[in-house]
Amino acid sequence: MDVCQILLGKPWQYDRQVQHDGQNNVYVIEKGGVSYTLNPLKQYVSASHEGPSVVVVKEKEFIKKLEEGEFGYTIVGKPISEAIDNDNKEVPKEVQTLLDKYEGIVVKELPDSLPPICDVSHHIDLILGASLPNKATYKMTPQQNEEIKKRVQEFLDKGLVDELSEKSDGTNRSELENDEEKLVFIEPEAQKNDKKNEPERGAQSVNEESDEEQQQEGTTLEPLEYLDLSENLFNGNFTLPYYGKLKSLTFLDLSFAGYVNDFFVNLESLSNLVSLEFLSLDGVNISVNKRWGEAVGSLSNLQQLHMFSCGLRGTIPNSLLNLTTLLHLNLSSNYLSGQIPAWFVNVTVHLISLDLSKNENLGGDISFIGQKGSYPSLTTIDLSHTAVKGHIPSAIGNISSLESLALKYTNIEGEIPLSIVNLSNLVHLDLFHNKLTGIIPPSLGSLSSLSYLDLGYNLLNGAFPSTVSDLVNLRILYLDSINLTGSISFSLFDNLTRLEFLVLSFNHLSVSIDSTWIAPFEKLSFLGLGSCRLDRVPPFLAKQYDLEQLDLSLNSVKNIPSWIWKLPNLDKLNLSCNQLTGSLPSSLTSTAFLYLDLHNNSLQGALPVPPAGVKVLDLSMNQFNGSIPTDIGEHLQHALFFSLSRNNLSAAIPDSVCTSSLQVLGLSNNMLSGMIPPHLTRNCSFLRVLDLAENHLEGKIPAEWGNLKEINTLKLAGNQLRGVIPSSMLKCQSLQVLDLGNNNLEGTIPHWIGNLSQLHVLILRSNKFQGSIPPQVIDLPNLQILDLSSNHLSGPIPNNLTNLLAIVNASQSNPNHMEQHTSEKTVFTINTVYTNNIAISWKGGHAEFLKVLFILKCIDLSNNNLSGSIPLKMGSLQGLITLNLSKNHLSGRIPKTLGGMDQLESLDLSLNRLHGEIPLELQLLSYLQFLNLSYNMLDGKVPRGGQFLTFGESSYIGNPKLSGIPFSNTTVCNNSSGYDNCTSIDTGGEADNSDADMIGWAVGLGLGSSLGFSIVIGILTFKKRMRKRAFNLYDSIILAVDRCMRGNR
Repeated sequence: MDVCQILLGKPWQYDRQVQHDGQNNVYVIEKGGVSYTLNPLKQYVSASHEGPSVVVVKEKEFIKKLEEGEFGYTIVGKPISEAIDNDNKEVPKEVQTLLDKYEGIVVKELPDSLPPICDVSHHIDLILGASLPNKATYKMTPQQNEEIKKRVQEFLDKGLVDELSEKSDGTNRSELENDEEKLVFIEPEAQKNDKKNEPERGAQSVNEESDEEQQQEGTTLEPLEYLDLSENLFNGNFTLPYYGKLKSLTFLDLSFAGYVNDFFVNLESLSNLVSLEFLSLDGVNISVNKRWGEAVGSLSNLQQLHMFSCGLRGTIPNSLLNLTTLLHLNLSSNYLSGQIPAWFVNVTVHLISLDLSKNENLGGDISFIGQKGSYPSLTTIDLSHTAVKGHIPSAIGNISSLESLALKYTNIEGEIPLSIVNLSNLVHLDLFHNKLTGIIPPSLGSLSSLSYLDLGYNLLNGAFPSTVSDLVNLRILYLDSINLTGSISFSLFDNLTRLEFLVLSFNHLSVSIDSTWIAPFEKLSFLGLGSCRLDRVPPFLAKQYDLEQLDLSLNSVKNIPSWIWKLPNLDKLNLSCNQLTGSLPSSLTSTAFLYLDLHNNSLQGALPVPPAGVKVLDLSMNQFNGSIPTDIGEHLQHALFFSLSRNNLSAAIPDSVCTSSLQVLGLSNNMLSGMIPPHLTRNCSFLRVLDLAENHLEGKIPAEWGNLKEINTLKLAGNQLRGVIPSSMLKCQSLQVLDLGNNNLEGTIPHWIGNLSQLHVLILRSNKFQGSIPPQVIDLPNLQILDLSSNHLSGPIPNNLTNLLAIVNASQSNPNHMEQHTSEKTVFTINTVYTNNIAISWKGGHAEFLKVLFILKCIDLSNNNLSGSIPLKMGSLQGLITLNLSKNHLSGRIPKTLGGMDQLESLDLSLNRLHGEIPLELQLLSYLQFLNLSYNMLDGKVPRGGQFLTFGESSYIGNPKLSGIPFSNTTVCNNSSGYDNCTSIDTGGEADNSDADMIGWAVGLGLGSSLGFSIVIGILTFKKRMRKRAFNLYDSIILAVDRCMRGNR
């Protein structure tokens, strides 16, 4: 018996978002918004038996032991006949005493048959490593089991079926077998007589039967009312002939039954099931059947329709309007598109539950909800992960029976209607990640039945609603990232004894928790207080023994209390971006942490021994010193994410650090030295991110790294690597970020890089590459950042620039892997996303971008020996943000087509041999923030329109024939935010890489962990009229970014 089937019921694998870690035998399940983790029992060693042992030995060995003087007992079994013959002999007293003591377990006669079969006929001790010798008796819930028994008994009473036993009258039978039950259908007498004269046949498969035989089988099953074939593996070989004849069928469940597409070849037959009330096709791919809507719409008596994850496409068919008796409709997790039809309001009147969630292209206005006035039965509405928009209608208050409303990840906006207070039965309210504005209605406190409330990631504002304290049944409360202001005391939660999840992170709140406050929580498992201005870990947590997840990131906590390592169930801890000092315990092996994030603090000393089962460990951006222990890999056997970047670690990289389960390894910005271990990645078949940048590593790039089939980010910049790029890396077809800058690599740039079609970022600057730029590199359709600066490249700029589709298309909005956000409602995720900090040339200096956003598109070919003219097709790169062609031997005129690069913010053509006038078309570059045309041979007048009004003398110096140059200092400054951010134009070499230049990218910055703790502090995409206003915000935002990145030191 599988314990998960006992605890979770039949459909747990499919409708409860269960994640199973087979290697560690761990189940994670989300139910009611709460995430539960089922861990295996710990292994134990049974106590050794200290008393005398019983040993069975042979006769010779026994005699030998006696001769050696040892004393023992022996039991001799006699044949039954001998025992009878000697029945009059007395039983030894010692033996008789033993028999009397255990009289209850000794039977005089053996039973004539096997013991009766029980519902659970065996028992398994759930010990880690033990195998299950048998399947579950039933793959169903107790309610379904009772229903099956009831139906079978009805068939028995009517004489339609018989028990599976040999009949004495020779009655012929047809069997319908399933993994769960075996029912035997008695054929009618007429059919039995018809078959007497038939010749004998060999065994035939179902698909080989003749039409006449299939028709007879359909007649046999005609009285059938209940048919459940769910959760089978028919593998495409199963058909149910003449299913259209099952006119008595009221219940049909084919959910997750493997390939049953053949069942729907004749869709018209489905309309013959006139009695059908329940139909479930969950998990059955019927996408090839375009007319499914007509077939389903003809079932006029249908009350429940479940088509979860069926591959449905197109719009919602109008034929569903015919289902006037429908009570439950589930079309979730499909590919439906278009608008929710207007007639849908008529369907919802009689519904009990409606689930259209996870159809990301399904749009329309949600005003249909509540339009019909009274809704006597509707309890559940789920439109999450769709494209619906508009305001939540005030008419929603008419649905007084509503218990669950889920609209997360949609486009709804406006204020939360006050009429929501009329939903007195509401238990679950999920409005996460929308565009809701205004304040949280205080009247929400009157929803006394509310158990789950999630308003996180909206545009709400105002003070924390004190009426939350009236929600005495509340278990889950998410109010994170909604701009709440003011101060709150935790005494506000004195009445919320049932609270299990409390997340208030990333607002503008000042949370105060008195050191003597006694927590009322019966079972608090998740507390999120990120960015709540705390200066210590709340003392009340020392007695929260059920606590599993704790997020106190972005606060001012200075010390980690010793008791935090002793909380028995705490497995996820985030104390990143605080002011922690001191050292950690030398060993964390006794802790239960699966996730530990302490990055961006001031922790010192040697590295601790990691927790035994840790999956995510981030100790980056601290001051740990010493070497990485050579045996560290023994403690990372289950780790997925491990980062020690930006510390003071030295010595060599141990071979063991990269384990078989590891997906992300970050060791950048340390003082690691020596050769890169050639076998570092031997067992890392799942490695996705390898960051060894900014160390003192030497040698060549190992050719074995070509076996990293899953690698998508490889950063080796800022080392002393030499040699060529190994051709074996052509096999790394998942590569998206390749940063090999600032090394001593040589040779030509390999043309095969053009075959890495997933590449987004290619940085090869400051090496010794020579030759021309391979045209194949310009064929990369997803390339966003190309930096080949400071090499010895020669020849012309390739003319196939229009192949850079990701840069050509200014409106492209497909973020790469680094900008993907998890849909899980938790700040902790094992689906790690590594934050890439990319340093590129930016507005005359160098900037370190903390994330590679999809709007960041740059080309830097500066400081080479490129010749020829600037290609006219350069102007087709309409999405380009920065272009740097300085310090080359380019000649000719500045193309007028550059005026079409309407997203351009930075243009540097300095130190070339360009001549002619500055094209007036450049005045169209309304976003241009930096321009450098110095030290060329330009003539004519400087344009005085558009952004040219903002540029000073430094943009044009060194062009003696150029007139109309505005006089200014040779330093460009922007002090709008009240701090110095000046970049000096260096005409003789690269700009100084000062702290002021390491500004960081402020849009969409991940301020929490690099594992997905994201705070949106900027605007990803914005309209043109908002763009300039956004630029003015950069400087003030950069201060906050810089403060976090430097750990407030």
